[in-house]
Amino acid sequence: MPHSFVALVSGGKDSMLAILEAAKYGHACLAIAHIAPPNAAAGDDKNSFMYQSVGSNLLPAISQCMNLPCVIRESNQVAGDRSLAYTDATDALPSSEDAPSSIEASSPDEIEDLYQLLLTTLEHFPSITAVCTGAIFSTYQRCRVEQICSRAGLDLVCLSYLWRQPQAHIMSLLPHYNIDARLIKVSSGGLTPRHLMKSATALLPHFNKLNALYDFHVAGEGGEYETIVLDCDLYTHGTIVVTGHTVEIDDENEDNAFVRVTDHHVDAAKSLAKSAQSQAPQVPPPVIIYSTGVITPNAPASASAPLPPPILPLPHIVTTNGGFVAIETIYPDTAQDPDATVVTQALSILATISATLSHHNLTPLDVTYTHVYLASIADFAQINAPYRHLFGTSLPPSRACVGLGAANMPPGVRVYMDVYASAGSGRQMRLKEQERGYEHNKVSHARV
Repeated sequence: MPHSFVALVSGGKDSMLAILEAAKYGHACLAIAHIAPPNAAAGDDKNSFMYQSVGSNLLPAISQCMNLPCVIRESNQVAGDRSLAYTDATDALPSSEDAPSSIEASSPDEIEDLYQLLLTTLEHFPSITAVCTGAIFSTYQRCRVEQICSRAGLDLVCLSYLWRQPQAHIMSLLPHYNIDARLIKVSSGGLTPRHLMKSATALLPHFNKLNALYDFHVAGEGGEYETIVLDCDLYTHGTIVVTGHTVEIDDENEDNAFVRVTDHHVDAAKSLAKSAQSQAPQVPPPVIIYSTGVITPNAPASASAPLPPPILPLPHIVTTNGGFVAIETIYPDTAQDPDATVVTQALSILATISATLSHHNLTPLDVTYTHVYLASIADFAQINAPYRHLFGTSLPPSRACVGLGAANMPPGVRVYMDVYASAGSGRQMRLKEQERGYEHNKVSHARV
């Protein structure tokens, strides 16, 4: 089932690409949402573990070009919890030994502003059922967005069509969607202030050279650069023209620099041409909504989780000498029960997974990837609760969820799964990724 979604937009190429890819699969963008730094109107840049802040003052113009409402919330952009898996009072980790975190109790966390931003968005657009993000390789970002989407008052599906896509493929999508993405910040060896405001597509040969020499991420996912989109296929009501800017250079490292946009306007020629062809009246500029204050959603009524149904004989299993286990085509044993709900079937599958993992001396923490197949993607939210009960919300395995349609499922089956696990990886591997990600973020932010 197609979703109506809000897109988390920074103004850069990845958030725009994610919207276009989501639209390709039938989903509809109803609004865009943005976390702005303090003093965003001045074009300031503020380092954040989560959000792009440079170019934030262009978001009203982007909203106008897309002819979509924009919800904006200002954030101090402080990461109080810098662990890979974000935790708060409502989502504590099982133990500090399993997932140590660097929580600064005195600091509010920028992720809570995202929660309030999305609550405000749903107040104005209650038909929204999903959030679209441009995350590519950042588990730090993915875990946080998924944690927020699962909270009370939201329960939103997370659409991340760029997740783990190859760098070359992502860059090839820029000309495909006519995206004019300009570098607005550089923070890497091989890039200097002279590359600012240059086209990312035009600089791709240079990026490829840097990749061969230094493992430079050509899509900028390692913090090498950030972009602002001046035009693309989403901009149906104008393009952005920057008429004034200054270049701010780090005193300690001249390769770290960003563009402060001081003047810009929307060229409505594209919109005028479209109106002339259709003889339709001009659409007024879309509304800009500012999220302020704190919204407290009603807590859902607690209910005892039903007991898992009896376990079927184990499904098809492939093992290797290296400890890799693939558990595939895991069907529910309640498929022939006409009264079985999709939640009942999911519980049956999850019980089978748990028993199979135990049989191979594995736990749910060793699962690195899952496939979830649904008769209807509308059932995604219902199965999420039992799924999280087994796999948790702290560093969950990567998951691909596909709505196949009832006609393409076995008779009576509303959900089935594949699970892939590797002995000794699980939580230990994810915690090592956490440590690497944290150290990488420290190095990246130390550059500026």
